Amino acid sequence: MYKHLLLLLATVIALQVAAQKQSKQYFHFTRYTQANGLSSTSVNCTYQDAKGFIWVGTADHLERFDGSKFVYISARGTHTMPNDAVTQIIGVNDSMLLLNYGVLREFGIFNTKSYTYTPIKIIHKQAIWPRADYVVQTDHRGNIFLRITRYANILIYNRKKFQFEELGPVKAPYNWTINSMFIDTAKHRYWLSCDSGLAVYD
Repeated sequence: MYKHLLLLLATVIALQVAAQKQSKQYFHFTRYTQANGLSSTSVNCTYQDAKGFIWVGTADHLERFDGSKFVYISARGTHTMPNDAVTQIIGVNDSMLLLNYGVLREFGIFNTKSYTYTPIKIIHKQAIWPRADYVVQTDHRGNIFLRITRYANILIYNRKKFQFEELGPVKAPYNWTINSMFIDTAKHRYWLSCDSGLAVYD
């Protein structure tokens, strides 16, 4: 009886130790600084494309990291890229990145194949609050939205015209303005935090 209890106790302890070892996950972090070629110590955002390149939005401009070195990105062609903080990087497709220059309130498409930059127009019918924040969000359908603080509608990106416009499906109730939006990808709903309350679009 005593031997059986010892065997059972030893088995339970062995199972607990094995479970703890399996539950532990170890992550290895490598720190990259200006000594590694990064131009700025302030990084706002990152995005990894289908080829594995990591695009970095810094306080000054856009950079590309291939696993060994950082490359300063400058555009070719008619339009030049702003030398300012890139606050968001959104993948439009395999070769296009949507860049948000938050401080300038400017948006543009950077083509990773041709290295060209195309500014994005913002077509709005109402006045925009001078201190409004501009935030880009995506949903499960591949739509790209622009949310502007205290604006009545959520603008949608038109890929053919390179512009944000008010033809999207998500709108606030009449006379309400939107402060923030949460996209519920599981239930395909859009929750809107507005000045007059909470609204949901499904």
